[in-house]
Amino acid sequence: MIRLTKQAHSLHRLELDDITIWFSYETPVAFEITGNNVRCNNCMKQYKDKDLLTCENCNTDEYLMDTPYGFKITKNIWSSTTGKHLNMINSDRSIRIENHEFIKLLTEALE
Repeated sequence: MIRLTKQAHSLHRLELDDITIWFSYETPVAFEITGNNVRCNNCMKQYKDKDLLTCENCNTDEYLMDTPYGFKITKNIWSSTTGKHLNMINSDRSIRIENHEFIKLLTEALE
């Protein structure tokens, strides 16, 4: 399955089978590869317990599967609009990584 979704002005999510990539304008700023652990699709909180029925953080039951890459999001090195996009994707700034590391991991994941 391939699906492109507009999430906000200049923010798009591209879903390709087992990888989802978020773009701010034309720049990839976050990605996730599906696989082993579970993550809430609504608030992005990660769990190792696949038997959870409801997210403890946001009280939803939407989960996705993660791989060792899991969910990755870059630090903002662009504009305030991209910063807003990053916060829409995931507001937890503590999980953001340097852009050069993000690009390296995304490139590896796509190979």
